[in-house]
Amino acid sequence: MPELARRIAFTLGVLLLYRLGSTIPLPGIDVEVWDQVLRSPDLRSLLLFSGGAHRLAIFALNLAPYISASVLLQLASIVFRRLRTLNNQGDRGREVLRRITLGLTGLLAAFQAYAIALGIEDMHADSIVVMPKSAFVVSTIVTLTGGALLLAWLSEQVTLRGIGNGIALILLAGSTLALLEPILAIRELATRNLASQNVILGLSMTVAGVTCLVVLMERAQRRFKIHFPERQADRRVFESRTAYLAVKLNPAGIIPAVVASWLVSILITIVDLVSKVAPHLVTPGAVQLIIGRPVHLVLYGSLIFVCAVFYAAYLLDPEQLADRFREHGDALVSVDPGEPTAAYFDYALSRIAIIGAAYLTFICLLPDIVMWYAKVPVYFGGTLLLILVCTVLDLEGQVRGSLARYLRS
Repeated sequence: MPELARRIAFTLGVLLLYRLGSTIPLPGIDVEVWDQVLRSPDLRSLLLFSGGAHRLAIFALNLAPYISASVLLQLASIVFRRLRTLNNQGDRGREVLRRITLGLTGLLAAFQAYAIALGIEDMHADSIVVMPKSAFVVSTIVTLTGGALLLAWLSEQVTLRGIGNGIALILLAGSTLALLEPILAIRELATRNLASQNVILGLSMTVAGVTCLVVLMERAQRRFKIHFPERQADRRVFESRTAYLAVKLNPAGIIPAVVASWLVSILITIVDLVSKVAPHLVTPGAVQLIIGRPVHLVLYGSLIFVCAVFYAAYLLDPEQLADRFREHGDALVSVDPGEPTAAYFDYALSRIAIIGAAYLTFICLLPDIVMWYAKVPVYFGGTLLLILVCTVLDLEGQVRGSLARYLRS
C-alpha cells in the first residue's frame, strides 16, 4: 500500500516539524528567566491573549488564530450572502475563502503577538528580554505571525496530502501531555494515599465512562431514507436506487465550544481592563467568572448550547436541503417533495440539534463541575477529549477507506 504509507509518512513528518518548532524559543528571550517567571500565579492576562502560549516558542500561538479566523468567517457567512455563495462556486470559491481565512489569521496572530510582546515587556523586561524593546516587539510579531501562518498551511497540507484532519492532528499533538494529566494525577493520588479507594475508583470510572459516552455520541447518526430516481449523466445511465442520508448527532463538532470559550475570554479580558479603573465595582463580578463558579458555568454552558444549535441550523438548513432534493428529483421515502420535505427536515433536525447541543454542553462542563464541587484535584478537559475521539475516529475511517480501495484494486 504505497499510497497509504506515503500519506502516513507525510503526516508524521509534519507532526515532527511541529514538535520541533514548539521547542525553539523566541528570539531575544532568556529561557531560564522565563521559566522562573512562569511559576508566578498571575499570568492570566498574558496567557489569555496568547491562547495559552506559555512556552514562547515560534509555534506558541498554535492554530488558535487560524481556528478563530475560520469560525469568524463562517459566522460572517451567515450574515453576508456573498460569502455564503462562495462555497457553491467550486474550486475558485473555496480558494477565495482560503485566502480570506489566511489573511484574517495573519491579522489575529499579529494582534496576539503584539499583546504578548507588550505583556513580556511589563514583566521584568530587563531580565527576560535581551534585545532593545522596539526590536523585540517587531521580532515577536514577525516570528509568531509567521509561525501561525506556517502551521495553518501545514494543517492544510496534512488534510490534502496526509491522512486525517490536519487541524485536529496538530491540536492533538500539542495537547498530548494535557490528555495524560488526569491519568497521572489519579496514579499520584493512589501511590501517595492522598485519596480513598472509593474516590480513586470513582474518578477512574468517571474518566472511562465519559470517554465511552463521547465515542458513542460521536458515532451516533440519524438516517434519512432517500429515493434517487433514474437519471442520465453524459452517456452514463444511473438506475433508480434507495440510500440513506446520515446526519451526526453532533454535526457542529467542537466549534461551539471554541466560540463559547472565545466569547468568555473576551468578557474576562474586558472585566480585567475595567477592574483597573473601577476595582470596587468589578471585583465581585470578576470573582464569579472564575472557572467552576456558578456564574461561569451558567454563562459558558449557555453559550455552548446556543452556539451549537445555531451552528447546526447553519450547517443543516431544512429549506436548502428540500430545494436540492427538488432540483435533482430526489425525495424522502414516505414524504412528499417540496414544503412537506422541508417541514419534516425542520422537525427532525431541530431535535437532533437540541440533543447534540445538550450533549456537548454536558461534556464541556462536566470536568469543571467534578473538579470544583467534588473537591478533586483532577481536571479532565472535555474539549481535549472531543478532539482526541474525533481525531481517532476520523483516522480510523480514512485508514479503513484506504484499505478497502487497496483490496478492490
